[in-house]
Amino acid sequence: PIVSITTPTTNARFCEGSTITLSATASDNDGSVSSVSFFNGSTLLGTDTSSPYTYSFSSTVIGNNTFTAVATDNVGAKTTSTSVSIMITALPIATIAAVGASSFCEGGSVTLTATGGSDFTWYQGSTVVGTGSSYIAHSSGSFSVSVTNANNCSSLSSASIITVNPLPTIAAYVRVNTTAWQNVNAITVVEKDTISFGPQPITASTWQWTGPNSYTASVRTPVINGIALTGQGVYTVTFTDANGCIASDSYTITVLKKQTITLNAGWNLIAFNLN
Repeated sequence: PIVSITTPTTNARFCEGSTITLSATASDNDGSVSSVSFFNGSTLLGTDTSSPYTYSFSSTVIGNNTFTAVATDNVGAKTTSTSVSIMITALPIATIAAVGASSFCEGGSVTLTATGGSDFTWYQGSTVVGTGSSYIAHSSGSFSVSVTNANNCSSLSSASIITVNPLPTIAAYVRVNTTAWQNVNAITVVEKDTISFGPQPITASTWQWTGPNSYTASVRTPVINGIALTGQGVYTVTFTDANGCIASDSYTITVLKKQTITLNAGWNLIAFNLN
């Protein structure tokens, strides 16, 4: 019989894991072709018993691969084709490194850096979000990168999970003496009043206060007993939640001087009954 490999052609290049289809033509002048077997070196890959003669497989042997086809006719005679050599190139190893924490507060970001190739395509889920060897992530999601090397072979990295934590918010509450709590950021009081701060959320996370006259406190609900005129001003509170995210708020306290009446001896008090 007569046999020759038609595809692939000599010196063709394939990427690791791609599907290679070997194809051959075979004929027999004095009989018929029973089968064509395909070999990689001395290793039998597969046999086809009908034309067109083909065999497909996944390319896993990195480097040079030499294929032949052996035709067998109806009386058992065999002929081996001219060999065809191809190159199978390894896939790049795509990796992501986070330059910074992968969990951060709203408004922050992290730089993701890819290695393993020369061309890069970044994905958030299945959506393309960027190109280049690095990508700055500002939002939560699953990020991966497709890396292509100089042989035009590509691979996809494992996912890098980014978490953006929301910033906390503060609700300002304050009360004077034993009055009801007021949801306000500014209040007017009289000297000697007792001022209680009660911002929310109600949590044991970190609270820090600053205010006039080097005022400081590190509890959620500080109390100023008998506030002085010099206590007037802006009191700022900073709250750090369990994720390390920070919120701040401020209270403006206006302090009025306490008015007093002094009665001298000998003054007469007159009561008026106005009907």
